[in-house]
Amino acid sequence: MDNPLTKFGSDVYQPSQPINLCYDTFAPAAALVRGLFEYLHRADGLTFIPHIPPAPCTAADQQYLDTALRLCDGWDTVVKSYAASDDDRRKRVCQLWEQAAR
Repeated sequence: MDNPLTKFGSDVYQPSQPINLCYDTFAPAAALVRGLFEYLHRADGLTFIPHIPPAPCTAADQQYLDTALRLCDGWDTVVKSYAASDDDRRKRVCQLWEQAAR
């Protein structure tokens, strides 16, 4: 893999250039597109055949919702634990969170 950063990530290789982009950042998106389509290369053109099954999309949507709910539950647990904190800012965050929930 190419490493576009220097000084342990605090600087880029070409700091005087307006854009510093590593081509490796396009690999995950390219792999996704490649997996979603079949390509037929012919002399008269290029044909894309989609391979997008409907069932995995539903499963992915459900996984997204489940993850969001777990994240919210975790956030709620952490913020409610702030009520017993010695830090006044954390107590205030807890009070505001409880007021917003009403």
